[in-house]
Amino acid sequence: MTSLYVRNHGVVVGTDYFDDEGVHKVGANSFPLPDDIPLLSEAFSSIGYRTAGFIENSQINEAQGFGRGFDVYEKVKPAAGRLQEWLRTLTVDEPFFAYVHLIGPHDPYDGGQGRLFQREYRARFGEYDSSIDWTDLKYKKKVKQYSEQDLLQARAFYDAELNYFDQEEIAPLIA
Repeated sequence: MTSLYVRNHGVVVGTDYFDDEGVHKVGANSFPLPDDIPLLSEAFSSIGYRTAGFIENSQINEAQGFGRGFDVYEKVKPAAGRLQEWLRTLTVDEPFFAYVHLIGPHDPYDGGQGRLFQREYRARFGEYDSSIDWTDLKYKKKVKQYSEQDLLQARAFYDAELNYFDQEEIAPLIA
């Protein structure tokens, strides 16, 4: 949205950072986007485009300054579905800029969509003998070493989510 790397725009959302003296700070401090950094959405809005942003990632929120220049800016799931609804409000020749930020596939590997993912998609990619509960992000704090079976299971779950996401979210949006 800014064409800048994080280290250049300085936005931090409740995470570790280094202060001006290079001291590592740990905590919940957040630093929003400075007002003098222009956004792509502001550029489109300034020349008469209708603008909309639909995000699933809570870190690119309006409070951090990323909603500037948008007529509509919503944190919503599924964002692709909400974008489709918004696109139907446009007239045929109306210029628009739309931004959709999707978070899947992403751990925890629970599919996020319920039984359809569990049955139809996971079955295609196999089960491996892993003791890790990939549906609970607490595994990140508990597991120090991953076995080959753990990695195979994580890869299978990721591939299943990617396949689900492509077919159920992206394909309808593109169509």
